[in-house]
This record gives sequence, structure tokens and C-alpha cells, in this order.
Amino acid sequence: MKDLFIKHISLSKAFKSKGGINAILIDDELQTTYRKKHDNEDEILKRFGLPKVMKFRAIIWDVKCEDDIERIELELKNEAEIYLISPPKREVELLNEAKLKDLKTYEVLAEIGIDDKLHAMFYFEEYFKKDKINADEFIDILKNIDKETSNKIGRFYFCSVNKKEPLEVERLFVELTEKQIPYLEEFKNYRPVYPY
Repeated sequence: MKDLFIKHISLSKAFKSKGGINAILIDDELQTTYRKKHDNEDEILKRFGLPKVMKFRAIIWDVKCEDDIERIELELKNEAEIYLISPPKREVELLNEAKLKDLKTYEVLAEIGIDDKLHAMFYFEEYFKKDKINADEFIDILKNIDKETSNKIGRFYFCSVNKKEPLEVERLFVELTEKQIPYLEEFKNYRPVYPY
């Protein structure tokens, strides 16, 4: 575990020295550092049996130097004990609670086993939170999108937004429609406001 925390310290310092979250949209190298930092946090949380939610990530962020590691490990261990013995909430219950509290995707989706991708944010913010689909429909849409399909949705969005490769956009649109991915036309016009 100590190696993971030391790696986190190093990645956090590199991330901060390059401008941090405020510069992430304009710097490809910083985006790569952020992804590595994020993956490192995921691995730490996985080792403690915790979901990849902001509440638990924030604990990891308190590791600033090697002297902090023992204290943070203990805090994560305590959180894991509480989390693992608490009664599980149904996915629908978690989503409806998130809607009432106006939570963001990164605060809830990991807890129900869904990656926080742009299309997940789209369905969550534009359809679920606006009562155009219910929690069961939202879960069905996202649980039917495997990693390969997720990558194709991302490619479809990127090419659509940047007006690149129109034939590729059309091909992906047809393929994703055949896979019954809903609201593709609306998705390609979706422009989230960051930070969200």
C-alpha cells in the first residue's frame, strides 16, 4: 500500500505544478497525469473495498507526504469497515436520492458500478434529473453500454463536435443506433459546462 500512496504523492505534486484542475482542459500532458492520478486513487480504494466516490477520494487527497500515509490508511480502513457493514442501498434508491440532493455523476455513479463518462453525465443530467427517464431506465441504458460501445460513443461525440470524419460519424451513428443507444442526436449536441 505504501507504494501506491507514494505514487499518489508524486502524481499530485506533478499535477499541481502543471496548473492542476484549472489547466486540465488545455494541456494534454496534464490530462495524462490526471488520469494516472485518478487510476491510482481507484486502485487504493479498491484495495480497501471502497467505491470510487468523491467522499473517499477526498481522504486520499490528504496524503501530502510519507508521514501522512499511516493516518490516511487508518482513516480509509475505518471508512471501509463502516461502508462494508452498512446495509446496501438499492441502485434506484441511490439515484433518486442523488437527484433530490442535486448530486453530480462523480458523486454517485461509481457507487452503482457505472463509470463516470461523458455519455453517463449526459443521460444523468439531461434525462434522469429532468424526469425524462426514470432510475430503472437510466440504469438499463448505462449497464447495456460495454467498454467497446463506450469508446465508440466517445469517438462519435469527438468527431461530431470537432466536425471531423463525417463518414465515421455516420457509420458510428448507424452502428450505435443498431445497438439501441438512445438520444444520439441530442448527445452530439450536448455541451457540458466545466467544471460541472
